[in-house]
Amino acid sequence: GRTAALVAPFKPKDADLFAIISNFDTAYSAYNGFQSSLERYWTLKYLGQQHLAELDCAVMINGLVRALQPGSGFLFATAGPLRDSVNIIITARPASVAVTPGSAELDFIGAETTFQASVLDRRGAAMANIPITWVVTNGAVAQHLGNGRFAAVASGSTTITAQLTNTPTIQSSATLTVTQRPANLRISPDSLSFNSVGDTARFGATVTDAGGAVIPDAQVTWGSSATGVGTVDGSGLGSAPG
Repeated sequence: GRTAALVAPFKPKDADLFAIISNFDTAYSAYNGFQSSLERYWTLKYLGQQHLAELDCAVMINGLVRALQPGSGFLFATAGPLRDSVNIIITARPASVAVTPGSAELDFIGAETTFQASVLDRRGAAMANIPITWVVTNGAVAQHLGNGRFAAVASGSTTITAQLTNTPTIQSSATLTVTQRPANLRISPDSLSFNSVGDTARFGATVTDAGGAVIPDAQVTWGSSATGVGTVDGSGLGSAPG
């Protein structure tokens, strides 16, 4: 035998066929909408059952949430006659600390400088009113006066660290260097008379910084403006030449 030719049940562009397709699309879209709402409903139901009331997030489209800024509110979802909600609390948490400046230098004992510490969340946004503890690695070099302000104690270098008081592992550091620079020099005695040729006397030199603190290792070079009257060697020993 021969196979009979296939005959389409509808004519091309048949109105009944288009009506069936349209009805199917309508029913399918409605089902998808109901299914999506039902999924959101049970997701919120689960959050409520598990007592997950605090989230690092904010509401976006289609049930997706993303943190925008600290605050609180309610997230609602409906599925037909069903409706539920969950309380959303957005809490920014510190993620890092930034210390500025990254380094500082003081040139006399008693000089002061101030470091600033900024607490940042995971987005890099600054957070206010977060307790900070300041730590000095070498307390012989610098002293913390409070609120990030430091004073030079002695020449040297130290690390300044700002850390969260409640989470010390979140921290950042800077370097503070103290280098005394000569500001004044005084010779003692400031005058001397020799009684005879060949007499000698020891002179001393005191070098101080701008704060008046002595610089113990300051290098001093000695000399005389009238070597025929008096001379002085490199250690400050003066003599009346014969």
